Amino acid sequence: MNEKLIIPISIIIAGAIIGGAIYLSGTNNKSADVNPGPVAPAEIQSKKVDPASDRIDGSATAEIFVIEYSDMECPFCKRYHDGPLQQLKDVYAEDSRVAFVFRHFPLDEPYTQALHPTATEAHIAAECVAKLGGNDAFFDFIDDMFASDDSTDLSLLEGRATAVGVDATAFNTCYNNQDTESIVAAAFQEGVDAGVQGTPTVYIQTQDGKTFPGVPDYNALKVSIDAYLAELK
Repeated sequence: MNEKLIIPISIIIAGAIIGGAIYLSGTNNKSADVNPGPVAPAEIQSKKVDPASDRIDGSATAEIFVIEYSDMECPFCKRYHDGPLQQLKDVYAEDSRVAFVFRHFPLDEPYTQALHPTATEAHIAAECVAKLGGNDAFFDFIDDMFASDDSTDLSLLEGRATAVGVDATAFNTCYNNQDTESIVAAAFQEGVDAGVQGTPTVYIQTQDGKTFPGVPDYNALKVSIDAYLAELK
């Protein structure tokens, strides 16, 4: 287990456990038995970041990856995307040691019950954009989807794709043929295998593939990232 990362994450998890214990104890706090010591998180068995298949915002050779399993129709994912994630990207924009990874986890059929009934189509479209326009176009497309109030309108996907520089005919061929469905399906299964149960789920992965639970909160993630980077100096 990576000792560089375990201490800051342990502090975060300990804080969450303590907060939960205090909350659950209610007014009967005299009987609450809370151990304030740090709790070491279990290492997550997650797929190692791979530039050939992952959507990476930043350097593919970064020392630390912040991985997000996301659903573009999830309101909590939007909150994380527009707030904590964007703040972190701004802070580390010039630091090639930190990169951000987007992985698909649409809460929709055929992978799970249709909580967000057009999410799968949106994620397939995003991968068509990546296939035709590359990572920059992919992340521009994702940003536009989260910024929009009509992200569930599938008739707008072509316009969103062309807005980030993708040819309309090529996009429609890819999308209509569902050429990238297998990519979305693989990412979803990888998430299930890694223990993802909802969105957004955030993990922190070191360059050697060791993966630890994260918290979709700016301060919590920044503490962990900075503590790790300090050890690299």
